[in-house]
Amino acid sequence: MSKKTPKQQIPWNKGKPYNDLGKERFSIGQKHLFSWIRDKGFSDLVARDFAVANLCLKSGLNKPAIILYAGVLEALLGYVLKREDLVFADLIDQSFTQNFISESNKNKLRVLRDFRNYVHLLLESKGEFELTIGISQLAKETCESVIKGLKDKF
Repeated sequence: MSKKTPKQQIPWNKGKPYNDLGKERFSIGQKHLFSWIRDKGFSDLVARDFAVANLCLKSGLNKPAIILYAGVLEALLGYVLKREDLVFADLIDQSFTQNFISESNKNKLRVLRDFRNYVHLLLESKGEFELTIGISQLAKETCESVIKGLKDKF
């Protein structure tokens, strides 16, 4: 009797990235979070930073998670307003005025903007707050809420 060799199994992820970042980006793509963005290059950059922020949050790296989520939010608001010349605070205010974000998200964004400024070590060293998992989670939830709201409008 000859022994038959089983057919070679092809892994489900053949040709697809399978590291943590690849899995996170794949998950974001499956949810179509950024499908409303017409500029593919910009969409890819935003998805990348959102994915990295999610990985930072999962790893307990609160400061980079907060900075990345706030950066994604700032970029998205600039994109929908078609304004690259405004600072984050002005993007928040104009986005609210034009009904791109809710009042609740406007208030959360203002708080996140302040925490995002902890990227400057001198500000962090003088600060009264610690960048905790709770603040990181607030940043993620706000980011997801703003993304959903913008997706529904565009």
